[in-house]
Amino acid sequence: MKLISMTDFVLEQKKLKIMRLAKLHRIEKYANFLKQPLELWMFVPCNENGNVFEEPIYFELWQKYGSFTQHGEKIVPECIKYQQAKERCLFENEFNDLHNIFLLNDICTIEYLVKYNLQLTQTVIKYYL
Repeated sequence: MKLISMTDFVLEQKKLKIMRLAKLHRIEKYANFLKQPLELWMFVPCNENGNVFEEPIYFELWQKYGSFTQHGEKIVPECIKYQQAKERCLFENEFNDLHNIFLLNDICTIEYLVKYNLQLTQTVIKYYL
């Protein structure tokens, strides 16, 4: 699902065959989602301190094969933390204008990004829609 404007979201809800109260609840959740201020973790995996979390060297191997060691040292915890940080992200695709957006951080909310046609992650779909 793509990030869409509040107006388009409301019109989509009108088409759904669900009870009005459920529609209102979905509309309220999406409105609250759109008005969140932008933060770096929404775009790229970040650690607990809000710093960009670099992908572990063996992350792809870990995803493919699961638990393993490198030079006798377990690397699974680092991969798990990175995976969790990645799952918190709200947008799937790379966003080239990220630096410029954060220069405007005081005035930018998620709603500001509608014009960029960004793909939402499963996290957004699960918790906000």
